[in-house]
Amino acid sequence: MAKVIKDNSVVVGHGVKLGNNVRLGAHAVVANDCIIGDNVTVGECTVISEGAVIEDGAIVSHCVYVGPRSNIGKSAHLHSYARVGAGASVPCGSDLATGSLIPGKPRD
Repeated sequence: MAKVIKDNSVVVGHGVKLGNNVRLGAHAVVANDCIIGDNVTVGECTVISEGAVIEDGAIVSHCVYVGPRSNIGKSAHLHSYARVGAGASVPCGSDLATGSLIPGKPRD
C-alpha cells in the first residue's frame, strides 16, 4: 500500500494514482486523473490540474500551478509560484526558479 502523507485540507480527485512516499502539503489540490510518482513532494496551496503527470522524485514547492495534461519530469524542482501551462513538459532534472512560467501547448 502506498504511503501518502497529507492532512484533511488536501483535495484529491477521482482516478488519481499516487506513488509511494508522496507528501501533499496543506490546501493542495490534485485534480482528477493525475499521476503522481514515488517520492514526490507537493507543497501547500499548490494546484495540480486534471490529467497532469508528476514523475518520481519531483519537488513541486508551495503555491505552484501545474496545468492540465502537463508533465513534470523525474527529479524536477519547481520553486514557489512557478506556473506550468496546459500540455507543457518540464524536462527531467529541471530547476525552475521562483515565479517561472512555462507556456502551455494548445491542443490540435
